[in-house]
Amino acid sequence: MPITVRMRFLTAFALAVCLSALAGGTTRAQQLTASSAAGLLAPTLQRPAFVCGTQPDVTVAERFRFRTRDVLPDGGPLRFTQDPTLLTADYTGAITLRDFLILGDVPTVQFALPVTNSVETWSRTGTLNLGGRTVSVFNPSWPASQLTEVMRSYEVGFDYPELYWGEVLPPGVESGKGYPVTLRFASNTIPSVTVRQLAPDVQYSSGVANIRLDGFGDNRAVDNSTNFDFASVTKKFYQYFEDSYDTIAVVTQDATPSRVAAFHGVVRSDVKGIGADLYDDSAFYGSAARLRGVEFFYGTSVTNNETIAHEAAHQWGDFIDWSKLTGLSRAGHQANVHDPLMTGGATMIGAVLRPTRRVANNGGWVIEQTAPPIGFHPVTLYAMGLIPREAVADITLFDDQGQFADGVAATPAPGTPVSGATRSTTMASVVGMLGARQGPVLSELQRAIVIVSSGRLLTQREMSYWTFYAQRTADPNHSSVATIDGFVSFDAATANAIDLKHEIRPTAGGAIVEPLPVDYPNVAPSDLRGATLDAPLPTFLGIGTQLRISGRVTATDRNDFSSITFILRPAVGNPGGIIRGDAAVTSSGGFVINMPALQAENAGRYILQVYLLFPNAGSQNPRVNAGPITVG
Repeated sequence: MPITVRMRFLTAFALAVCLSALAGGTTRAQQLTASSAAGLLAPTLQRPAFVCGTQPDVTVAERFRFRTRDVLPDGGPLRFTQDPTLLTADYTGAITLRDFLILGDVPTVQFALPVTNSVETWSRTGTLNLGGRTVSVFNPSWPASQLTEVMRSYEVGFDYPELYWGEVLPPGVESGKGYPVTLRFASNTIPSVTVRQLAPDVQYSSGVANIRLDGFGDNRAVDNSTNFDFASVTKKFYQYFEDSYDTIAVVTQDATPSRVAAFHGVVRSDVKGIGADLYDDSAFYGSAARLRGVEFFYGTSVTNNETIAHEAAHQWGDFIDWSKLTGLSRAGHQANVHDPLMTGGATMIGAVLRPTRRVANNGGWVIEQTAPPIGFHPVTLYAMGLIPREAVADITLFDDQGQFADGVAATPAPGTPVSGATRSTTMASVVGMLGARQGPVLSELQRAIVIVSSGRLLTQREMSYWTFYAQRTADPNHSSVATIDGFVSFDAATANAIDLKHEIRPTAGGAIVEPLPVDYPNVAPSDLRGATLDAPLPTFLGIGTQLRISGRVTATDRNDFSSITFILRPAVGNPGGIIRGDAAVTSSGGFVINMPALQAENAGRYILQVYLLFPNAGSQNPRVNAGPITVG
């Protein structure tokens, strides 16, 4: 009898999609915003909104047999190997995307570079055959000066350890609608972790497992674009590790460019009253009725709080048929499986609004900025079993569901009116349609992060990188460190009612217990491109702190740098203003900056920016945009 797996595969546009695609074609010149520090400019590439889409529930037969569904087109990318595997601020070599596989017989391919607002053409270096389909091989490379330019234009740091490099443009696809390419970026402060090898193709640390499966995902050349063979990963995992996880999250060492950032498949659904069917397909993946879901994270998306919280939330929602309940006509991005435009707070899985926005009543319905910490909507908390239905306030829904979103979750300006007629409902009505919630309530969410590599196991440095972020996103100390845009850990988003754990437990050999300094790690002396510090820079600064920053300028593009400026630029919604320190640069490149003493009104989150100035410099872009720096 065939196994039926009703999996809700959730797909999310990559966090690094070019902003112009999401903000109506904003140009580089328009993005340059002068600060109160005359001549010192803000980052020219802002982080785009997180956008999620889902496919309807499907069966195993549909997922694995119907191979013509959503096949990647000619000109679309399959995978590449980043070289070096991790970029750092002090890297001075070439950056190469090795064996960049483009589907089809494609002699050349175009690649859009947002930093220079230009399009370049790659020439093919070879071909190969995957499952009977021709695949073109490219090996594009750039000098270190390109890394310098990207770092001047894009925020990097401990929240989002990546650089948006550009996008592949298949024939006939315009810029902003291609396949984004992000590169992994690491701070030099990340410590080396303990790694133990269990087999020639299996190793683990405290926070991640690494399994070598050569060619993993290459079947997508002739199959469904999201048809990764998860069962091959999970069954291999269970040979060496405990069957004690609610979710197995898969990441690949080779980058897999996609218009999506992550998806979650529900493997075992055991909660009544939230609109979901009940089933258990965990045996298909080798689990003895424990596994609840499988996830795939593209690029670095498993390292950030927003993506992790979004994908986890889809284990419980949104399954409510709001149209059946209220007669509402849905709109927005994949509206049938995401929360509508409604009141009650920000939603992590919205079809219309990104979680940084919510609807408020201020003499009329308006959009307001969601203050951190950004948590789950009460309807989601109810579906999780964390609050009773009585704790969910009456919900107002808006007839004009498409007034902000054009297929993506939107971020309208605070104060924007929410227009049109409304209709109301209550959780009592939801219960009347679906029945009362019944099922397990988790106090822990056990997730295993598995990095699948091809051709080799991960290096020590790569294992350290992934382990650091596995621990950071699990929030082991419940520090609730907010990102620059206000997102907190999954734990904090549930008010610490559910403890997300990223702990790897082998069946033999023992778990590695190795707590890392993940809450407020230092900025390493070599993390500022163009300048080297004499000592690490803390990312948490208490009220009353007066930083003394010394170091030397290492940039070589000029020989007449005369001054250096450090700026702490506040996050959106921060009440405080810019905090600035300046110093002269000596003939040998040295500098000493005494930053102003921090006051209570400075509390909040900041991006650190460093500017190198020279005589008659005029307006300048920062040499680095790093964050977050927390003052409190």
